Amino acid sequence: MKNKLKIILCIILNLAFSTITYAGAQDFKLVLENLAKVKHINAEFEETKSINMLENKIKLAGLLEYRAPDSLSKQTLQPTSELFVVKGNDLHIKNAAGEETDLLLTNYPVVEMFVEAYRGLLAGNLKKLRDYYEVQFTGNIKHWTITLTPIEEEALELISIITAEGIGENIHKVTVNEANGDSSVMQIKNTQDGA
Repeated sequence: MKNKLKIILCIILNLAFSTITYAGAQDFKLVLENLAKVKHINAEFEETKSINMLENKIKLAGLLEYRAPDSLSKQTLQPTSELFVVKGNDLHIKNAAGEETDLLLTNYPVVEMFVEAYRGLLAGNLKKLRDYYEVQFTGNIKHWTITLTPIEEEALELISIITAEGIGENIHKVTVNEANGDSSVMQIKNTQDGA
């Protein structure tokens, strides 16, 4: 009788776990679909960087813009002006001194991987994310977290994990933990121009 109860209990627990897993997978699918529907975002950001060698945290503020499928810009306005613009495989950088540089992402695999974390999340493109990361989802369609762990050894030497938190179709926080213990937390205030 005890063995029979154990078997029944195991079946019930397995069914419950399968239902939870299925529900999580369905929520993840819906979150990605909702992210993919947003074709243009203008957002303000505030970023706090913690660097082990510095006593004080560095605070940045500026603007983000995303245009589906592959255009992304980050314009830092405070404390200094910097600009990063990615379109397709092209990366344009303008530093605080006004010096400009143009690069091809494919020539810099770790930079490409980092950029694709943002573009993949904003586009709701799971295939693109899985090209570079192990992807985990927790939460539900209303409040969710997507965790990205690099799959390449070279990338893991720089970035330990990237965590995006969102509400509905909006990403409101991105945390990057670096392998050396440094980190950055970006708070994002979204303004969507269209879905």
